[in-house]
Amino acid sequence: MSKFLLAFVLMILCRALFSQDIVTDRPDQTETSSTIPFKSLQTEAGFLLESSKDATSYLFPTVLFRYGILDILEVRLNEQLMSLREKKSSETYFGLSDLEPGIKVQILKKEEINTEIAFITHLILPTVLNGQPEKTPALMLKFACRMFLTKTSTLVIMSDI
Repeated sequence: MSKFLLAFVLMILCRALFSQDIVTDRPDQTETSSTIPFKSLQTEAGFLLESSKDATSYLFPTVLFRYGILDILEVRLNEQLMSLREKKSSETYFGLSDLEPGIKVQILKKEEINTEIAFITHLILPTVLNGQPEKTPALMLKFACRMFLTKTSTLVIMSDI
């Protein structure tokens, strides 16, 4: 019993000493208006299943690498392994999906009005999955705003530009 208690106390102390606040972007799900600190590296990964009347796709893992160049600027690299199955033909494509290098710039962070605003852009560089038709490169632009209403409530606004 004393070993269990000692392990529990050490775990709590280590958490208190080394805990940090992180804000994730959850690749392909949401984007936050916060950037990561200068010289910080953050890796985020997830799994995504999408299904429509024409196809089913699995993205595993969806990985986003974020590196803080300045406190208000980060470089980003998003990549995922994809399996795509077309329902009509039963053809399956497998491989790396589009490579997405990009940046996020935090253009406003005002504590007195509890608001953060960021601009996010990614260059989408298409890859070909086992004979899937080639696509052209594209540019993704997003605007993210977060307002802290209370200590436990936050309003997030996202917009594609």
